[in-house]
Amino acid sequence: MVPASVYGRAYGFERMMDNLGAIGGPLLALGLVSLVGVRTAILLSVIPGVLAALSILYAIRHLPRVTSRERTQLKITVRPLLRGRLGQVLLGVSSFEASNVAATLLILRATHTM
Repeated sequence: MVPASVYGRAYGFERMMDNLGAIGGPLLALGLVSLVGVRTAILLSVIPGVLAALSILYAIRHLPRVTSRERTQLKITVRPLLRGRLGQVLLGVSSFEASNVAATLLILRATHTM
């Protein structure tokens, strides 16, 4: 729905709003439950859900139709990243995880024998 030049900004906005909802939603639900009770809070939570679904349907129906789009081939290069500091960090994390496997397997074995 946004021009290609602002994809990053649009994605950042979407992630920000998702995280805000993940934090604010439970807090709002907690306040609502303390005010009106669980049953009424669940019934009231249907209203924003229906409004969200209707707004998504409205946005989908009013999007301009794209007739054609330029295709660019995606090329991911990892090797230059691994040669720098990121490679050193990944080597350290990988070494730690490889040494941690023994403890994990020990815990797994203990849960199976008990």
